[in-house]
Amino acid sequence: MSDIIVKESRINPEFKVFIVYKEHESYASIKQSLELLNNSIAAIDLQSKSIFIDGERVIDELIDEDQLLAIEAHEVAHYMLGHDVEINDESEKEADLFAIAMLDQDGWHRASSFLKDRLKEFYGIDYSAFEQEWEESLSKEEE
Repeated sequence: MSDIIVKESRINPEFKVFIVYKEHESYASIKQSLELLNNSIAAIDLQSKSIFIDGERVIDELIDEDQLLAIEAHEVAHYMLGHDVEINDESEKEADLFAIAMLDQDGWHRASSFLKDRLKEFYGIDYSAFEQEWEESLSKEEE
Protein backbone atom coordinates (compact mmCIF):
# COMPACT_ATOMS: atom_id res chain seq x y z
CA MET A 1 0.00 0.00 0.00
CA SER A 2 1.13 3.51 -0.75
CA ASP A 3 1.73 5.97 2.07
CA ILE A 4 -0.47 8.53 0.30
CA ILE A 5 -3.07 8.55 -2.46
CA VAL A 6 -3.51 11.80 -4.36
CA LYS A 7 -6.39 12.28 -6.76
CA GLU A 8 -8.48 14.98 -8.35
CA SER A 9 -11.78 15.63 -6.64
CA ARG A 10 -14.80 14.10 -8.39
CA ILE A 11 -16.96 16.85 -6.91
CA ASN A 12 -14.89 19.84 -8.01
CA PRO A 13 -11.75 19.34 -10.14
CA GLU A 14 -10.16 22.45 -8.62
CA PHE A 15 -9.55 20.35 -5.49
CA LYS A 16 -7.05 17.61 -4.76
CA VAL A 17 -7.85 14.79 -2.36
CA PHE A 18 -5.04 13.37 -0.23
CA ILE A 19 -5.66 10.10 1.60
CA VAL A 20 -2.73 9.91 3.99
CA TYR A 21 -1.55 6.72 5.73
CA LYS A 22 0.63 6.29 8.82
CA GLU A 23 3.76 5.55 6.76
CA HIS A 24 3.70 9.07 5.28
CA GLU A 25 5.95 11.66 6.91
CA SER A 26 3.04 14.12 7.36
CA TYR A 27 0.60 11.62 8.85
CA ALA A 28 1.25 12.47 12.52
CA SER A 29 0.67 16.20 12.02
CA ILE A 30 -2.42 15.62 9.86
CA LYS A 31 -3.81 13.17 12.43
CA GLN A 32 -3.21 15.70 15.21
CA SER A 33 -4.96 18.45 13.25
CA LEU A 34 -7.94 16.19 12.59
CA GLU A 35 -8.17 15.28 16.26
CA LEU A 36 -8.34 18.99 17.12
CA LEU A 37 -11.25 19.30 14.67
CA ASN A 38 -13.61 17.17 16.76
CA ASN A 39 -11.72 14.01 15.79
CA SER A 40 -12.73 14.47 12.16
CA ILE A 41 -11.79 11.99 9.47
CA ALA A 42 -11.13 14.78 6.97
CA ALA A 43 -10.43 18.47 6.66
CA ILE A 44 -10.08 20.99 3.90
CA ASP A 45 -7.26 23.46 3.41
CA LEU A 46 -9.13 26.35 1.84
CA GLN A 47 -6.09 28.15 0.47
CA SER A 48 -4.55 25.19 -1.36
CA LYS A 49 -7.93 23.62 -2.18
CA SER A 50 -6.74 20.35 -0.68
CA ILE A 51 -8.79 17.77 1.20
CA PHE A 52 -6.89 15.60 3.66
CA ILE A 53 -8.39 12.27 4.73
CA ASP A 54 -7.05 9.97 7.45
CA GLY A 55 -6.22 6.81 5.52
CA GLU A 56 -5.89 4.73 8.67
CA ARG A 57 -9.50 5.48 9.60
CA VAL A 58 -10.52 4.63 6.04
CA ILE A 59 -9.03 1.18 6.60
CA ASP A 60 -10.18 0.73 10.22
CA GLU A 61 -13.75 1.84 9.54
CA LEU A 62 -14.00 -0.01 6.20
CA ILE A 63 -14.91 3.19 4.37
CA ASP A 64 -15.82 2.53 0.75
CA GLU A 65 -15.67 4.75 -2.36
CA ASP A 66 -19.19 6.14 -1.91
CA GLN A 67 -18.46 7.07 1.70
CA LEU A 68 -15.22 8.75 0.58
CA LEU A 69 -17.22 10.65 -2.02
CA ALA A 70 -19.63 11.82 0.68
CA ILE A 71 -16.70 13.03 2.80
CA GLU A 72 -15.23 14.81 -0.21
CA ALA A 73 -18.56 16.48 -1.06
CA HIS A 74 -18.97 17.62 2.56
CA GLU A 75 -15.54 19.27 2.54
CA VAL A 76 -16.06 20.95 -0.86
CA ALA A 77 -19.44 22.20 0.40
CA HIS A 78 -17.67 24.03 3.24
CA TYR A 79 -15.60 25.87 0.64
CA MET A 80 -18.53 26.63 -1.65
CA LEU A 81 -20.56 27.97 1.28
CA GLY A 82 -17.72 30.29 2.30
CA HIS A 83 -17.15 28.67 5.68
CA ASP A 84 -13.95 29.45 7.49
CA VAL A 85 -11.97 26.93 9.50
CA GLU A 86 -14.18 27.19 12.58
CA ILE A 87 -16.34 24.10 13.07
CA ASN A 88 -19.78 24.38 14.64
CA ASP A 89 -23.03 22.47 14.36
CA GLU A 90 -24.59 25.02 12.02
CA SER A 91 -21.75 24.97 9.49
CA GLU A 92 -21.61 21.16 9.64
CA LYS A 93 -25.35 20.85 8.95
CA GLU A 94 -25.13 23.37 6.11
CA ALA A 95 -22.20 21.48 4.56
CA ASP A 96 -24.08 18.18 4.82
CA LEU A 97 -27.23 19.63 3.24
CA PHE A 98 -25.33 21.26 0.40
CA ALA A 99 -23.24 18.12 -0.18
CA ILE A 100 -26.41 16.01 -0.34
CA ALA A 101 -27.83 18.33 -3.00
CA MET A 102 -24.60 18.16 -5.04
CA LEU A 103 -24.40 14.37 -4.80
CA ASP A 104 -28.07 13.80 -5.63
CA GLN A 105 -27.90 16.20 -8.57
CA ASP A 106 -25.02 14.18 -10.03
CA GLY A 107 -26.74 10.84 -9.39
CA TRP A 108 -24.56 9.69 -6.50
CA HIS A 109 -27.51 8.69 -4.33
CA ARG A 110 -25.72 6.05 -2.29
CA ALA A 111 -23.05 8.60 -1.32
CA SER A 112 -25.71 11.14 -0.36
CA SER A 113 -27.49 8.53 1.76
CA PHE A 114 -24.50 8.44 4.12
CA LEU A 115 -24.86 12.17 4.74
CA LYS A 116 -28.61 11.83 5.20
CA ASP A 117 -27.93 9.17 7.85
CA ARG A 118 -25.38 11.49 9.49
CA LEU A 119 -27.94 14.32 9.67
CA LYS A 120 -30.37 11.99 11.42
CA GLU A 121 -27.76 10.57 13.82
CA PHE A 122 -26.01 13.79 14.85
CA TYR A 123 -28.68 16.46 14.47
CA GLY A 124 -32.02 14.64 14.51
CA ILE A 125 -32.86 15.88 11.02
CA ASP A 126 -34.92 13.52 8.90
CA TYR A 127 -33.89 14.44 5.36
CA SER A 128 -36.90 12.72 3.80
CA ALA A 129 -39.17 15.10 5.75
CA PHE A 130 -36.99 18.01 4.57
CA GLU A 131 -37.34 16.81 0.95
CA GLN A 132 -41.10 16.47 1.29
CA GLU A 133 -41.42 20.01 2.69
CA TRP A 134 -39.23 21.33 -0.12
CA GLU A 135 -41.29 19.59 -2.82
CA GLU A 136 -44.53 20.89 -1.29
CA SER A 137 -43.20 24.45 -1.22
CA LEU A 138 -42.14 24.17 -4.88
CA SER A 139 -45.59 22.86 -5.83
CA LYS A 140 -47.24 25.84 -4.12
CA GLU A 141 -44.98 28.26 -5.99
CA GLU A 142 -45.95 26.69 -9.33
CA GLU A 143 -49.69 27.17 -8.66
